[in-house]
This record gives sequence, structure tokens and C-alpha cells, in this order.
Amino acid sequence: MNGAWTFGASDVIDGYHIKAVTHEAADITLTAGCSNVGAVFEDLVIHGTQGGDAHFVRCNIPVSGLYNAEGEHIACTYRGHVSTVTDGTIEMLDGFSAMPGNAHPYIICNGNVSVGIRNFSGGIGVENLTAGHVVLGINTGYAHLHDTCTGGNIFVRGTGGIMDESAGATVDLSGYINIPSIAAGVWNKTLP
Repeated sequence: MNGAWTFGASDVIDGYHIKAVTHEAADITLTAGCSNVGAVFEDLVIHGTQGGDAHFVRCNIPVSGLYNAEGEHIACTYRGHVSTVTDGTIEMLDGFSAMPGNAHPYIICNGNVSVGIRNFSGGIGVENLTAGHVVLGINTGYAHLHDTCTGGNIFVRGTGGIMDESAGATVDLSGYINIPSIAAGVWNKTLP
């Protein structure tokens, strides 16, 4: 598949495997209402509103973002935000932020969610967590826990920096190595 494609509100692509001819040669827009239960999207630029549990492999989520997301994301690039379907489950493995500087994508939680982010590189934020849990496995980079996280549990693991502005979520940092804190401690140490 090549070029720009839009799947409309009445389209059903359940179980289809949609793959670009070459990496990111196809740009897919999912319109709200399109059913994509069990679909596999591979090597695409993909955005819009998901319509069911799907799998994304080496996809690029552009600035316009992906909404009502659920399913698996494997080795995806994030230039935009991802919002979960209400009470949804998302597993993200080996993803990375392609946003420059201090900008980073957010996972926007809706309802009682289960979000697992494993081996993520670069910055990533969590917004709107009120129930459920988010596991952030940071390879290198930082985590930003937004002040809209007012409930649920956030487990941060790996190495990097963290900005915790959460306001009521339970945050577990026991598996996290905060590099800026360690560096500041070493820098401020008085030499004999």
C-alpha cells in the first residue's frame, strides 16, 4: 500500500493486515466509526480514531495523534499524543519519542485503564489518569506525570529524569534510577 488512505465511518477492516510497500510510504487516517478489531497496521503513518483492539508494528503516530487507542504498539515512533479508549488496555514495546527538545508525546488516559509502556526511549507524559494503572518502563529519557493524574497507580521503572506533578495518583518510583538526582548529589558533594 502506498499514498494517503482514509477509512470511513462505515468501513470494516477487522482482521486485515495493512502494510506499506516501504516504511512510511502510506499515510492512513482512521475515521471515527471505522471498525478495525484485530487489524494489523505495519510500517505506516497512522492517525485518527481507532475502532477496536488493533496491532501497530513500526508505525509513526504523527502530530495529529491517535485516539480511542487500544491494543499493541511495537517499535512505534511518536510525534503526537495517544488517547486510550474508555477503560482500555494498551501495551507499547520499544517505542520512542521523535519530538524535538523538551516536547514529548502524552498518553491520555480515559477511565479505568491498563497501560504498559516497556523500553521507551525519550520523553513521555501521562495525563488524566483517574483509575487503573500505568507502567512506564523508560530506557533513556524522562517521564512527565501531569497534574491531571488524580487517581490510579503509576509505576515508573528504568533510568532517566522525572517531573512528577501528579495530584492524587499513587506513584511508585522504587524501580527507577533518577539520573538528574544522582548527578546533583555527586556534583554537590564536598571534596576532602
